[in-house]
Amino acid sequence: MTQQVASTTALVLGFLVVMMLGGRLIRYFGIAAEGRLDVSLLFTIIGYNLPYFLELILPLAFFIALMLVFGRLYVDQEMAVINASGVSRGKLARLMTPLILALFVGEAALSVVGKPWGVRSSEAVWQQQALTSAFDLIRPNEFISSGNYHLYVGSLSDDKKKTARCDLDPI
Repeated sequence: MTQQVASTTALVLGFLVVMMLGGRLIRYFGIAAEGRLDVSLLFTIIGYNLPYFLELILPLAFFIALMLVFGRLYVDQEMAVINASGVSRGKLARLMTPLILALFVGEAALSVVGKPWGVRSSEAVWQQQALTSAFDLIRPNEFISSGNYHLYVGSLSDDKKKTARCDLDPI
């Protein structure tokens, strides 16, 4: 029983993490497309945000896994057989205690250590990105949109300090 709940929790957790991080990844791709974020930092920032998402999703995944496993047991009449054989619901709950304690310790570690580390690291990456020179984000022969303006750079000098041809057009 514990193994079924643990494996279902892992499956639901994986599904929810993919969904949550997928939405965040799309948002970061939009920021990168606007030129405000270096594309090479996308997965670094996503990795630093993972403890934050896990802290939120782990209890939900466990709850959904409990509902799925015990719901299936009741639908298939297996719970009636288990109860008829002398195993009470309290006994089943006590059998789940090691898994519950492991998840509790994991959640506590995420809350106390993982999330603050991830937030600090993510903020450091965002601050470093904010300090990046505008010329580092400009790619020759590509349009960059910023608010009401479009910027087109034909070419950059070898040291990336000057543009050879640059057009700035308001919308």
